[in-house]
Amino acid sequence: MRRPVSSSLTAQQQLTLARDTAFALAVAVKYGPWRPRCLLRSLALGWYLGRLGIPFDIRIGVPAGADSALDETDFTAHAWVEHAGEVLNDRADAAQAYRAFDPGPGPA
Repeated sequence: MRRPVSSSLTAQQQLTLARDTAFALAVAVKYGPWRPRCLLRSLALGWYLGRLGIPFDIRIGVPAGADSALDETDFTAHAWVEHAGEVLNDRADAAQAYRAFDPGPGPA
């Protein structure tokens, strides 16, 4: 994904628009003809937020209680989108329920 375009919105306006966009996508998924998984929903939301100039982070993690010796045939992961540290497209406690992978150093 590309970096978001610049935005003239205030931080509060960005947060409100990000919440509203996540809600609209959730409604479209609920009543639409297809049921995408969490990763596709998160990528779609991130892409749209970027088009609106709203910074976001896509988080991918494993259940917080998962031990280091996971069975190779049973790998569970989850994806969600955050803006300003707030989970947008999932339960508010998703960041605590899942241990997110380290995002790394970021773009150069």
